[in-house]
Amino acid sequence: MNETIIVKVDRELEELMPLFLETRARDMATLQASLASHDFAAMKVVGHGMKGSGGAFGFGLVTKIGDIIEAAAIKGDKASVEHQLAVLRDYLARVEIQYV
Repeated sequence: MNETIIVKVDRELEELMPLFLETRARDMATLQASLASHDFAAMKVVGHGMKGSGGAFGFGLVTKIGDIIEAAAIKGDKASVEHQLAVLRDYLARVEIQYV
C-alpha cells in the first residue's frame, strides 16, 4: 500500500518547493524532539505553521495534519501528535510533485 501520491503544484511555485519540503523535514524533526520532551507548545507552533502553509503550496493534507497536530497539542494529546507525525512522514515519503 505504498502507492505514490501525486500532488499538482502551480509551476510558479517550483523554485519554492525545495524550501517547503525542507521545512516539513525540519517540522518532523522538531515534532519528534518535542514529543520526547513533552513540549506541547512547540508542537502547537509546528502544527499551526503546517496548517498555514500546506494549502498555499497545494498540499491540503499537510494543512489537515497541521490542524490536527495543533489541536492535539492544545489538549496535550501526545498519542494523536505521534500518529499525525507518522501520517506526515508516510505521506511525504510517497509524494510525487507534478508542476502544472
